[in-house]
Amino acid sequence: MTKPLLKVAIQGDRASFHEIAAHRYYQEPVELLYCQTFEETFALLHSGNADRAFVAVSNTAHGTIAEVSTLIQLHSVKIEGAHDLPIEQHLIGAPTATVQTIQRVISHPVALSQCSIYLNGELMHSQKDEYHDTSAAVAHIKALNSPEVVAIGSEAAATLHGMRIIKRAIQDDPNNVTTFQSFVRQ
Repeated sequence: MTKPLLKVAIQGDRASFHEIAAHRYYQEPVELLYCQTFEETFALLHSGNADRAFVAVSNTAHGTIAEVSTLIQLHSVKIEGAHDLPIEQHLIGAPTATVQTIQRVISHPVALSQCSIYLNGELMHSQKDEYHDTSAAVAHIKALNSPEVVAIGSEAAATLHGMRIIKRAIQDDPNNVTTFQSFVRQ
């Protein structure tokens, strides 16, 4: 009889940085439970519907993720372990999108903050909008299919959704790293 897969709640969709980091951390097959918010990941752990919550807690450019710190305090959890993931943020768009056509950039707020120098320089006239996840933002711009709206996300998200990387590695810090932690109920 096979052992059931560990159920791990993560914030984000397929091809998100959370998914990439979770696979690297657990190094064995796990069942990922994709959540739109950090709150939802901790709620699944607290309710027993997840065995672990695996979330980003800090980033070298952004600092501590305040919402996650608050949730750790609110829930009875303990840290099982941690994983550092180097993060490259890419500007992703439709095949016809160019830097000149961009009027709007969407992504997770932490990703937007990690790319502020590029966004405030090259794309200073474009609107910046927060989205719940980097990979979901790429899926959203695919559905829009507009050269005017782009997303910031991973190469894996661009590949998964069949979108083009317009500009690679637009993060402010070339040594950008996010620390993820795995939490269990106490």
